[in-house]
Amino acid sequence: MTSSSLFESLGVWTLTYLTHSTLLLGSVWLMSRAITLRSPALRERLWKLAAVGGVVTATLRFRRPSYHS
Repeated sequence: MTSSSLFESLGVWTLTYLTHSTLLLGSVWLMSRAITLRSPALRERLWKLAAVGGVVTATLRFRRPSYHS
């Protein structure tokens, strides 16, 4: 893997992460505002899931064999 393809891959992963994390965090924010989540434990779990979910989904998307072909 050349350095230019490494930087390209890193850039693609970063843009994917930014997109996914924005959508996930925005969704949780909307749910917490529009739907009054009464359970603090559920709110906390959703925020944690959204925070980690961007990294997980971007990595899974990047690792799929169809991405590289």
